[in-house]
Amino acid sequence: MTNVPASHGQWAGYRTTKALAWVINIGWVNSSSGCLARHRDQVCGPMSLAEAKAAAKGMMRGMPGEYTVTDPIGHLNGLAARLLDKSGAPSSFSGPVANRDSEMPSLLS
Repeated sequence: MTNVPASHGQWAGYRTTKALAWVINIGWVNSSSGCLARHRDQVCGPMSLAEAKAAAKGMMRGMPGEYTVTDPIGHLNGLAARLLDKSGAPSSFSGPVANRDSEMPSLLS
């Protein structure tokens, strides 16, 4: 259980369960079935929803993932960008695009 502290004027404090593994739908970008299974820094996928659920349960029980990630947000953004490029849909973003195959540069340096 995890304690969530109260935020004055917004909600009272409460206790909630903490997730051990996640199934993340990344296929919404191009209307395909692409899901990732995540447990700590281990990842499986993209795969179907049923396969991702089974992989997440397996990783919780000790099965190794297909690969590990050090930057989970950059990883998800990169996969979503690749799926968007694959679909051929025009992007509404008109700013500069970072190289998706390399690490994102630090904004503080």
